Amino acid sequence: MHVDIKFVTLDEFKDRVEDPKVLYEREGALTKVIAETKSEWTKLDFQWIEDRFWIWIHYAALKIGRGEYFEALDFLSYLRITIISLLMQLRKGVLPRGLRKVEFDLTDSELTLLKKTVPVCNKDSIGKSYRQVIGLYCNLREELFDNTINKLDKVEKQASDYLETVLMK
Repeated sequence: MHVDIKFVTLDEFKDRVEDPKVLYEREGALTKVIAETKSEWTKLDFQWIEDRFWIWIHYAALKIGRGEYFEALDFLSYLRITIISLLMQLRKGVLPRGLRKVEFDLTDSELTLLKKTVPVCNKDSIGKSYRQVIGLYCNLREELFDNTINKLDKVEKQASDYLETVLMK
């Protein structure tokens, strides 16, 4: 048996992603909140992602250009957790949970693509991983985003070009 213990107020519990099995409670307060509210998985905001993704790529290029490779490595992890893996899971029709159980949710070929976003600590490897993240994002964006999402083509080009300029130095 697996048991999660969470310390939240009744008001905080109203916003949740799943309904727990209540093993013990006093006065039925938690059961009442469960009955009166609905658990919902947070939906991804594609416009929010698009509005930030290319700025983040520019930020990463700045870090690489300054030789701050550990910062660039850490930021790749952030993009993998908050954007790429979520979009990959969504495409598969599974709950987007970051890297949680991603090995079970994705196919071997999808995991191979994701593994290419994990570099070693040198400029060339980090650059290849950022190119992989960009490629994955663009493919996932094409598959998942509808025409209501304003794609920032000019910002994409500028950020991508800047990354390439930094990587060529």
